[in-house]
Amino acid sequence: MTRRSRFSAFFDSPLGETLLFIFGIILVIIGIIISPLPGPGGVFFIAPGWR
Repeated sequence: MTRRSRFSAFFDSPLGETLLFIFGIILVIIGIIISPLPGPGGVFFIAPGWR
């Protein structure tokens, strides 16, 4: 099995999808916390979290 197919198999599993979902929620929460600070910092956390 190649590295790419192993990653693909992991992210298609229920555990991989759950971990990606949790990571996205964490990114959105960090973006909401960071967004009141001056500058575009919150965008870099919220945009990947919504993907």
